[in-house]
Amino acid sequence: MAPEYGSTCGFSPFDQKTVRYMELTGRPQEIIDRAQAYMAANACASRLGPPTIWPTAR
Repeated sequence: MAPEYGSTCGFSPFDQKTVRYMELTGRPQEIIDRAQAYMAANACASRLGPPTIWPTAR
């Protein structure tokens, strides 16, 4: 829960840190691969690469 911004839940993108966590906690590679494929197919995976920088509005 995050009452400071009026939310009852928050979501984080599925990224390389998530994959690394799964590896470090002993998840089988098959499960990691399936999770990556599922997240990519459902547009839940974060984009790899530099962050998008939005120009300031004038």
